[in-house]
Amino acid sequence: MAVYDLDQPRAYLTRIAGNLVRDEARMAVRHAQDLHVNADDCELAAPDPVAALEARDLLSRVNAATRSAIVGKAWPLWTR
Repeated sequence: MAVYDLDQPRAYLTRIAGNLVRDEARMAVRHAQDLHVNADDCELAAPDPVAALEARDLLSRVNAATRSAIVGKAWPLWTR
């Protein structure tokens, strides 16, 4: 079918453009559904109590070392 055989070529092109947009939207929805991961399917890590204790211990040692390094100096952030 040649373009000059169409009764309404503008309507024909408009229909083609609409179909292309609709097809693209359907593919995007399918792609998004393929990427979706349900939270119930994932194993969530709980806080590690050992790591928390190690971090507290390290922080305590850093504070102690810092305080001993500034003995005799006025430091407004810490009380002695």
